[in-house]
Formats: sequence, structure tokens, C-alpha cells
Amino acid sequence: MKGWVYIFSNQAMPGLVKVGFTTKDPELRASELNHTGSPRRHLVDYDVLVEQPRNIEQKVHKELAEYREGKEWFRCTPEFAISVIQRIVGNGVIAESFKRADRIKAGEIRRRQEEEKKNRERAEAMWQDQERQIRTTYEQRLQQAFPERAVWGYIIVGVMMCLFALVGFGPKLSDGWIMFWSIGLGTIGGLMGRTWHRDYERSSDDYRAILQQRDQELSPVRNYLVIACLKCGQNLRIPRGKKLMVKCSTCRTEFIHQS
Repeated sequence: MKGWVYIFSNQAMPGLVKVGFTTKDPELRASELNHTGSPRRHLVDYDVLVEQPRNIEQKVHKELAEYREGKEWFRCTPEFAISVIQRIVGNGVIAESFKRADRIKAGEIRRRQEEEKKNRERAEAMWQDQERQIRTTYEQRLQQAFPERAVWGYIIVGVMMCLFALVGFGPKLSDGWIMFWSIGLGTIGGLMGRTWHRDYERSSDDYRAILQQRDQELSPVRNYLVIACLKCGQNLRIPRGKKLMVKCSTCRTEFIHQS
């Protein structure tokens, strides 16, 4: 089903825009709303004809959730809402009309959003690479300090201990039974001994000290991102998981970054 996703504004509600959908002409929809008691007329700022307009509208509402002031009203500029709609619709535009909104300004906002997305992706890749390098380094340190011993070594020791115990202190058994019980009990004992030895090493102060050093190096990598300035490309270090205003230390450009 084809329909329009539209953006309305109303001078009675400055700074707010309405994002909705309709299967009829958006101007007709606006005129219908003008008869609902609003002191000012609803004006069409923008509309786009798409397939499945309700699905597009719901996705746009989700993207604009932090700006929501009412059911379909959002505190942002028409151009900002347009940039979100265009990004979600992608190549699915059948027809598009800028009635009162600024096409150039909406395009600039969309380009800036795309650049911010690329910056986030680059920063995320850099963060993952740094974490991977740190983990690899400390895995090598742990392997050198606490090398993994072959399981066969434990089993052989277990079998030999059982063999000596059965020969020296066990009941009178034939050689075949002695070998049978030595191999069976020695294998079980060797595996248990390997598990105990590994747990003992990992509970040691030296092992924990290496893990603590690793976590200390990972902490700034986990808690901070390195992003590029949108204007000059200078690398900037900011806290992860926050939406904040970033000011470049080189060109003094300010922009909003969402981690």
C-alpha cells in the first residue's frame, strides 16, 4: 500500500513538528486537522510518497523518541526530521515534496549524520582492535607464566602412582587386573589432578596480578572512544555511552556525538 509520510508544523506550537502518515493527500489531512479546534492552521512542511507508510512512520517515531513531546509531535526542526525520514526510506522514495522545509539544510543534516555514523563505526573498530591487542598480549603472558601442560603427562603420572600403590599395598591381583585398575583409576586421577592444578594456578597471586594489569589497561579502552572531528579530522577522546557536545581542541568546532 502506498501512502505519504508527512511533516506538519503549527505556529501555535513553535519548535514542534508532527510526523505522521496518510493514504490521502497530505494537504487534505492538514485541512482535516485544522477543524479539530487548533487556534492556528497545520501547515505541510514536507511529504514523501512511499510503500508501507505506516511502517516508515513507526521507524521514524522510534528514531525520534528522545525528542517526543506528544503522540506524534517532536521537538526538532522539520529539516532534522526530514533527514531521519530520508535515511530510513533510502531508495524507496516514489515522490518527494519540500513544501516549506529547506531542502539544502535537510541534506546538510543528513550528510552530517552519515559522517557521524562513519566516525562511530571507525571508532568502534578501533576500540575492538585495541581490546583484541591487549587481550592477545596478556594471553601470551599468561601462557608463558603458566604454560598449558599436556593432559597425557597427568594421566601417565596418575597411572604410575596407581600401579605402584597396587603392586606395593593392594590386594593380590593378577598382572592383567593390576594394569586394568592402574590405567582406569590413573586416568581418572590424572584428569582430576590436571583440573586441580589448573584451578590452583588461576587462584594464585601471580595469575591474578596479571589479570588485574590486563583489566587496568582495558578500562580506558572500554570507557572511552576515539572519534574524528567532523571538520578537521582531529582524533578526539570522549567517554563511551553518552550523548554529549564535543568541542574539537584544534579547530574549535562543536558537534553532538551519540556513543
